[in-house]
Amino acid sequence: MPEFVVTQGQKSLESLKLIKDFFGCGAIYVNRRYDNHKENIYRYCVRSLKDLDEKIVPFFKANQLLTYKKNDFVIFCKAIEMKLNNLHLQADGVEIFRDLKNPQRLHVRP
Repeated sequence: MPEFVVTQGQKSLESLKLIKDFFGCGAIYVNRRYDNHKENIYRYCVRSLKDLDEKIVPFFKANQLLTYKKNDFVIFCKAIEMKLNNLHLQADGVEIFRDLKNPQRLHVRP
């Protein structure tokens, strides 16, 4: 299932709250740390296909990424499109959807 996630340490929790308020969707979860790190990790996560398609994707299409994540975003958009159109349930769609996890085998153009 495609999901949009931003992680931050506890000191930056307010930033995640601002992002959540900006998009108006998703939830913030805590990943408690029990190792030698003093700070818990927080995750802002959007899993709703509707919210991904109508809020997250349009934002990043309008504000394009300038890093390697740009290619990941193209693949992310393809996965959302396939899920919305139930293409991942068709015989050839299953293989294409599986290949999204292995971009070396996938030929995606922005």
